[in-house]
Amino acid sequence: MSRFNIFSHKGFLTGFFLLLFTCAFAQDEAFWVTAWNMNTPAKVDSVLSVARQYGFDKVFLQTRYRGDALYTPNRKDSTYSNPDSLCYLLWQNKFDPLAYAIEKVKNDSLNIGIYAWVTTFVATPHDLRKITPGHVYYTHPEWFLRTRGGKVSAYNEYEGAFLDPALPQVRDYLIKVFSDIVVNYDLAGIQLDYVRYPDSIFGWDKYSLALDDSLENFDFSKWKTQKINSFVNYAYISLKSLKPRMEISAAVVSDTVKGRHSYSQDWIKWLNNSYIDRVYVMAYNTSNRSFADLIKRLSQMNFRDKMTIVVRSWREFRYYHVSKINDKLKILKKYHFNSVGFYNYSGLIENNYLPFIRF
Repeated sequence: MSRFNIFSHKGFLTGFFLLLFTCAFAQDEAFWVTAWNMNTPAKVDSVLSVARQYGFDKVFLQTRYRGDALYTPNRKDSTYSNPDSLCYLLWQNKFDPLAYAIEKVKNDSLNIGIYAWVTTFVATPHDLRKITPGHVYYTHPEWFLRTRGGKVSAYNEYEGAFLDPALPQVRDYLIKVFSDIVVNYDLAGIQLDYVRYPDSIFGWDKYSLALDDSLENFDFSKWKTQKINSFVNYAYISLKSLKPRMEISAAVVSDTVKGRHSYSQDWIKWLNNSYIDRVYVMAYNTSNRSFADLIKRLSQMNFRDKMTIVVRSWREFRYYHVSKINDKLKILKKYHFNSVGFYNYSGLIENNYLPFIRF
């Protein structure tokens, strides 16, 4: 073998093992952009500039705030009727941030995937002045959750008023809205948020009441969980049929026990049964100890390749030092979680975290 061939062979092997190493430790980095940070072209430009500068490859734009649109319903293809009106943040300028971001990424050849982050069952803000008379809250009040005593899910409680996941009309409405977004935008993925009930007391409608009357041991909690599971599966099949290569994901509560019992959200089953491509686990713990306990539990579920851990990157009443974020990234590396997300973009910017985060 000639000297040239020996070195070529070594070079090939070196490159091959380097590629394997890179693939094994490849890390997706994502952040979430709320409606207030993307309602003008200048704001979207800033978002994408930050993503590019710090190597983020996934940007989740809040495409639906509360039963409204931060995009253009029935933009080109009107196959799926979409009644959602524009979000109040766009009433003045009629700007389409989703279309703008996708075009910007394409024109500037940015290695950034744009993901539509959509709210699902929560449908109102706490301030009703921010919705129009054509909003689902006014056009279909019968679609909203109720307690056994008949109390309707209130707009100023929890995260807002919630639609009833068990109603066929609600499921059909949401699937049409999501399908409209998918067919009209060249997305890397769509993420479903608030795919749950707001509290265990809600969910009594004509279906559940009839079952409770007719069955001796009606399991209300199990019934609601099945409704959420079937919706996720239905959404996945429907949207995949439109864009097979697009990622369908969900933002999920980190405490799986509380998720099932309080919110009827059994995302472990979604992964087990391939109802979803990926879950983004909202691991917003401030304590490093509780965060480490959570990540240890998640690492034992054998779904590491289908989980992105989303860490807190905002502060509320007390300052949240960047060292806390870096501690959590070390914990993720210890348990071999290679995909990480930061909620949210405004917290990263306002607290000047990014220059000091140790990715």
